[in-house]
Amino acid sequence: MEHHIETQSTKISYYVLMILSGLILFVSEGVGDLSNIENYPLLIVVGLTFVVQPLTAFIYSRKYK
Repeated sequence: MEHHIETQSTKISYYVLMILSGLILFVSEGVGDLSNIENYPLLIVVGLTFVVQPLTAFIYSRKYK
């Protein structure tokens, strides 16, 4: 039961972090004009949040097949 709680809290924390980083990007760059984003490091971090979790899940699932 403890392992299940830890796994679920980790997933929820990751999604909260993903949403908050996206919100910070939109607030810092302005929601109206997303084509002129100047904060490239934050843009890269937000982009990676959408790639890292599915990639990690895929690699982890292949480990047990």
